Amino acid sequence: PIPVIPTKDTLNKIQQNKIKVSKDYKFQIESVLYMGDMGGIGCAITVPEVLESTFVVSLTHLKIQAGHPLAKEIKSYQKKN
Repeated sequence: PIPVIPTKDTLNKIQQNKIKVSKDYKFQIESVLYMGDMGGIGCAITVPEVLESTFVVSLTHLKIQAGHPLAKEIKSYQKKN
């Protein structure tokens, strides 16, 4: 799993599903999905405390910690898209 923080808009959508998490909550990317040229890269993120809650979010709507081994590549992808 890769720890990530969602953007403000993504966090608001998650909270609309009655899931209470703070703005600094670290979600986990559990799987990565290629959704075609139009959809780009989607990430299945989970809320460990709510086992049945999984959301598919575009990689461009997630923030990764600078020290993560894939941070440079992910940020490069996000700038292009």
